[in-house]
Amino acid sequence: MFWQTINSGDFWLHLNTGNYILKTHTLPYTDNLSFTANGLPWVAHSWGAGVIFAYIYGHFGEVGVSFLFLLLGLLTTYFIYLSSNKKLLLALLGGALI
Repeated sequence: MFWQTINSGDFWLHLNTGNYILKTHTLPYTDNLSFTANGLPWVAHSWGAGVIFAYIYGHFGEVGVSFLFLLLGLLTTYFIYLSSNKKLLLALLGGALI
């Protein structure tokens, strides 16, 4: 249910932002990744996820990122299971909505 390929265009923006941060050790304050807004002020509000994605993608490729999504989905379902007084069906339904 949680194993999937990367199919979101936003992922690649996060990945490139993470690569920029890992390379320069600074946060970007202007958009240098798009054609239409190049040089305009920009806030990289999800830079932490970008750094994590870039690190994992750089070491393990798409399979590593897919495994990260799998792990996060399973952990979320497990925490739903624990918080629902161990009702398995409710946890599986909650996990399916992720």
